[in-house]
Amino acid sequence: MRTLTLATILTLFISISGLGQVTFILQSIPDYTPPEDTIYLGGSFNGWDPGSHEYNLVINEDEKWAITLGPQAAGTNISFKFTRGSWSTVEKGANGEEIPDRYFTYGNGDTVDVIIHNWADHG
Repeated sequence: MRTLTLATILTLFISISGLGQVTFILQSIPDYTPPEDTIYLGGSFNGWDPGSHEYNLVINEDEKWAITLGPQAAGTNISFKFTRGSWSTVEKGANGEEIPDRYFTYGNGDTVDVIIHNWADHG
């Protein structure tokens, strides 16, 4: 008899319960991003805290910054931005301009690829 791993059990629970999760993967960040900095996700789900350690991204096996947000009911909407720990280091557009909040609607599980063009303190 095979034992189920926690990840397998969680996946089964999510698919049965109608909950979804999301993984954000930063496919590209500015070359000038300081290597010692941490990237965070701030948004409607955490009171727009730009540097919450509960929402820091980690380097995955593909050497990309990534974060998985826990299960939410399908149809739940969130808005968010990426920072390096404060609003003075929030992500910016390709020409250093302000960008609108990013939005995501939960389904049964998604992976979202993201490109960050600039940071506010280097724009």
